[in-house]
Amino acid sequence: MRVVNGLMKSLVCFLLLACFSGIGYAGQIEKPISSECLDCHDIAPGEIGGDYDKAITGSVHSGLECLDCHTAIIELPNEENLPAVYCGECHEEEANTYQWHGRLRVPNGEDVPVCADCHGKHDIRPSTDQRSRVHPINLPETCGRCHEDLDLIKKHEIYVQKPIEIYESSVHGKASLGGIYVAATCNDCHSVGGTAHRILSPGDPESPINHFNVPHT
Repeated sequence: MRVVNGLMKSLVCFLLLACFSGIGYAGQIEKPISSECLDCHDIAPGEIGGDYDKAITGSVHSGLECLDCHTAIIELPNEENLPAVYCGECHEEEANTYQWHGRLRVPNGEDVPVCADCHGKHDIRPSTDQRSRVHPINLPETCGRCHEDLDLIKKHEIYVQKPIEIYESSVHGKASLGGIYVAATCNDCHSVGGTAHRILSPGDPESPINHFNVPHT
């Protein structure tokens, strides 16, 4: 009888382990690691290196797991339609500062840029890195993706239609394109309080390009 009871206990333990092998000590399902994600997600078009593994190497997020940002994923294969990554979970101060972009209200303004539009996705690099989208020599191109789009300019009634083209022909633009990184670029004139997360409409009294603030700027 003792032998039978022992066998029954072993069988019960085996079944419990089989059912709950994915459960961690805290009672939560263990999430996949980055290497498992890379089994399917390899190509990252438009990002440094062309694939996710190379894109994340050297980025400011190197060392993080995919699911540190993609928090909605709890198992693989994951659903196709996932909520967008919310950078404010870690970058709370920046998220609180970023309330407006010109006349567009964050986050509900139509066509308002999101973090990835300016900083990139997996290949986000420090602003001191010449490959960074927000490095001074790359800012005109980054800003130009929207501000040289004639459809967007017309839609939002932006006064200057070719700002990047005008900038590049200016003394500041020529200096910046020539490798003088301290030359004035987009955010130097348009941002409030030294942060490009706060760019206001020219009509806003706090905007550095407001008519009354231009001499000080």
